[in-house]
Amino acid sequence: MVRRQALHHRSPRTRLAALAVTGLTSAALITVPAATARAASPCWDAGFSRTTPWGYTARAFYCRNVSPTPVYGAATYGSGQVGTLNTATSWFLCKFDGGENNGSPAHPTRWIYTQADTPANTWGYVPDKKVYSETDAIGNWCFL
Repeated sequence: MVRRQALHHRSPRTRLAALAVTGLTSAALITVPAATARAASPCWDAGFSRTTPWGYTARAFYCRNVSPTPVYGAATYGSGQVGTLNTATSWFLCKFDGGENNGSPAHPTRWIYTQADTPANTWGYVPDKKVYSETDAIGNWCFL
């Protein structure tokens, strides 16, 4: 009660300033969801191509991604992790819009095909939600 009375006795200008500071402090605590931030920069042409273990050659695209990021054996979490991307910018060959729901608001069934950093020569899929860059520029399914 003492604190409330002290605020009540302040001038209207002082009370308004206190409310403004409280509002600014509250606004600073609001975070932007990752899905909103992801559309800011698209993946870009890496300037090279790679050939998959099945003999399909595709243009590579660099994208910004979570690091480290697990690489899965198929476009599903149940396939198990086969490798890891260790860098925050990685190259990807193609996208598949038919995998398990990965929780990405923008592309919930999109998985991106790449070669893991470790172990070497291990290929697999990264869920789109682990990629910050917009992945629309990456070519479609590599194996058809």
